Amino acid sequence: MSRHPQQHIVQISTPKNKAVLSKSQKEFNRLIQKIETLTDELAELRNVAQKIQLRIQTDYRPLVEQHAQLRADMVRVFDRAYERSELAKIEKKN
Repeated sequence: MSRHPQQHIVQISTPKNKAVLSKSQKEFNRLIQKIETLTDELAELRNVAQKIQLRIQTDYRPLVEQHAQLRADMVRVFDRAYERSELAKIEKKN
């Protein structure tokens, strides 16, 4: 789903028989891991946003159009009722 090819991120490691990673190397590895996590979250958010846009187009927009049509129909009904002489003057004021 990603538009970019999968990139491999290099982490700094040491052989088992050598010294422990330095503070800056540990920080580098931590930040690399954070980048990977955020990249995955971003891809998921883009996927969800795309699904929401599709749902808006297929479900919500037709309902908005139907609502607008029904409101217009209601205005026409009120207009015809107002024109009828059977309504009292008080009803026409409101």
